[in-house]
Amino acid sequence: MRGSIRLFLLCVAAAALVLPATSAIGLEPLFKVRASSDKDGPFHVIDEMHVGVGKTKSAYFRVKSSDDEDLHGMMFGDGGTTSPNPEGFTVRWFKGDKNITGDVKDAGFEFTIRSDKPTLFRAQVKHVESGGGFCMQGVVTGEPGGASAAMGVNHECKF
Repeated sequence: MRGSIRLFLLCVAAAALVLPATSAIGLEPLFKVRASSDKDGPFHVIDEMHVGVGKTKSAYFRVKSSDDEDLHGMMFGDGGTTSPNPEGFTVRWFKGDKNITGDVKDAGFEFTIRSDKPTLFRAQVKHVESGGGFCMQGVVTGEPGGASAAMGVNHECKF
């Protein structure tokens, strides 16, 4: 009997060590969202840029798959961070040359995350009058989950 209890406790201890590692492997995200103030990167979960009054700069949000299949029906939005516009700024969203601002600031822009090529979204930020700054997000949602990245515009984003 004593040997059975000892074996049981040994199995419980081993499971406690093994299960978190196994869970972490199973929870690997199928895609990542990263931000940069430069189209060519480097891309980060949180980045920052400064936009002077009267100036316009672009922020880039890259969505990259870590899966070998395309993910259809995904939505790209701003998480309400630029809707309608932050005080003192105007923000316009683009995918390539297509202005998708209305979709991004509403329910989101529907797109496919391709397994073979990252998707790049661009936010054109214009500082129209003196004021503070804001934390802008690029948020991707859909099946199998969601992810986001942030760009601090004349402001530090903290999560």
